[in-house]
Amino acid sequence: MLANRLTPAAFFAVFAFITLLPSQAVAAESGWAEDRVQVDLGLDEDGKTAPEAFVPFNWGDGWSSGIGFRSRQSDSNETIPGFTDSRVGTSVSEDRLRLNLIALEKGSESTKWSVGADFEQVTIDQLQFGYFQMPNPYVPNPAVAGEYVAFDSQVDVVITKPNVFADFTRIGKSINFRAGLSISPASSLAVDQETRFIPLIPTAGTRSSTNSQDLSYDLSLELEYKTGGSVNIGFGYYYELLPMQYDIAALNATADGFNNQTVDIEQATSRMALRFIFNEPVSGNLKPVVGIVLEDVEVTDVANNKTETETKNIITFGLESRF
Repeated sequence: MLANRLTPAAFFAVFAFITLLPSQAVAAESGWAEDRVQVDLGLDEDGKTAPEAFVPFNWGDGWSSGIGFRSRQSDSNETIPGFTDSRVGTSVSEDRLRLNLIALEKGSESTKWSVGADFEQVTIDQLQFGYFQMPNPYVPNPAVAGEYVAFDSQVDVVITKPNVFADFTRIGKSINFRAGLSISPASSLAVDQETRFIPLIPTAGTRSSTNSQDLSYDLSLELEYKTGGSVNIGFGYYYELLPMQYDIAALNATADGFNNQTVDIEQATSRMALRFIFNEPVSGNLKPVVGIVLEDVEVTDVANNKTETETKNIITFGLESRF
């Protein structure tokens, strides 16, 4: 396993920290910010949790830092193209830890702009397992023709991203609005893989490497409509492009060993959110919120020009003070 990856226990500790601290810190006026705060727990249609949180800390004179976290999980079960009898199950977990190193916000009460830099670590664990029947006849290696093969593959990816970001905020009588852009001009990806094909190959295939990655970026648009009643309505749109290039061990053509295979994919994630914000604060400016997020994750295999899309509906509830 990768030595520098964050464990699920560490992520849980971070999430518990930023969930419990704001209500105490804001009440105590210790410097924790009262805007841009979000602490949400999400549940998708399969009952899997999708927590997301961000809590900033004000240093004074417009300077701030912050810490954030987001997690998602997915499972799939399908056949393998090209085999008459096959099945593959795929389980993916993705965890993100964001450390907002420094940000500067300037402007008036109604119009503000912010610039800054942060550090983000994206941890993606993918487990695939299943079986397939070799073709019969199989010309490259007749000895394995018609044989059933069980396989598994564990791929652990850790992406380290230094980001620069900027956003613009408008506070109005009836509508609050914020638009933001975050860019990582260069990032680092470390991968560990172990795969087995039984009974074809007696030993596991492994790969470990660290490579630089292409530019990635995030776009965000947030809006809050002030109804004048007890519940405001929030809208959000978020888009991220995350390229990933790395090498894995793949079964060779004669099915008796491993070849090196380069993975070149682009993961595009779009999220649309509808939130209902209750105007009675729980603590400081923190208000209860419930909502729904429609998430589309589109993974494009650049080399083979193939795209797979996964769509999730996530129910969210928590506390926030975005504006």
